[in-house]
Amino acid sequence: MLKDLLGRIIKDERRHYAFYFNSAKEWLTENEKAQRVDRWMLDRFWVPVGQGVKTQEEVDALALYLFDDEQGEEELLAIDEKIGRLPGLAGVKLMSRALYAARERRRQNPDWAWRLIENEEWAIAPPKKSPIGELTTRRTHASASAMSALEGM
Repeated sequence: MLKDLLGRIIKDERRHYAFYFNSAKEWLTENEKAQRVDRWMLDRFWVPVGQGVKTQEEVDALALYLFDDEQGEEELLAIDEKIGRLPGLAGVKLMSRALYAARERRRQNPDWAWRLIENEEWAIAPPKKSPIGELTTRRTHASASAMSALEGM
């Protein structure tokens, strides 16, 4: 059942990716002004998902946990390469730049991010000043019971 559900989610996400990639390609093709604006915005304002909501160290911890090995770095470079196929974005380095910046912060402070990874509480703590727990009952006794039931499947 879980395998089927995850397969459906993957298929759905593939459709989303294709839609947004092809929409961007259509919009950027033969539109040099849009290409320049897009590239300028991405180079200056793009940040990984979660940055601004989580601390820089939490964002770096996730990046290092998931991608700080040869395979992870190759996957990020492949994502950059796919983004770079869009008109005007050749050579863009979004994902890899975020990983390299996280590595540099860790180089400057060897405890950076790893203290969070070893503790892992950063990954499950609800955001501060957010009603998400109230709206979704996330991380309540009810959701813990639901998770236990799912784990037993």
